[in-house]
Amino acid sequence: MIPMASAKLTSKGQITIPKPVREKLGLRTGSLVAFDPFEEYYLFKPLNEDPLDELEGFFTYTGQAHSIEEMNEAIIKKAAESFWKGG
Repeated sequence: MIPMASAKLTSKGQITIPKPVREKLGLRTGSLVAFDPFEEYYLFKPLNEDPLDELEGFFTYTGQAHSIEEMNEAIIKKAAESFWKGG
């Protein structure tokens, strides 16, 4: 059985997250964490610094991969079409 990490609560209500836990979760000074209620416990998890990172993997694209150059060309083409149509 893997030993559970533990921490002691200070008089100011603070704890130090054990180093192995910080390393596993990728936490560093200034990292944000969330405390989510779960039954009679709380689960804590790191929050992404960019909220859009939460959407990673939410949408899937199964089409052909395109280069940045191809995407830029498509954007320019669509913008030009929209401009000439007056839209």
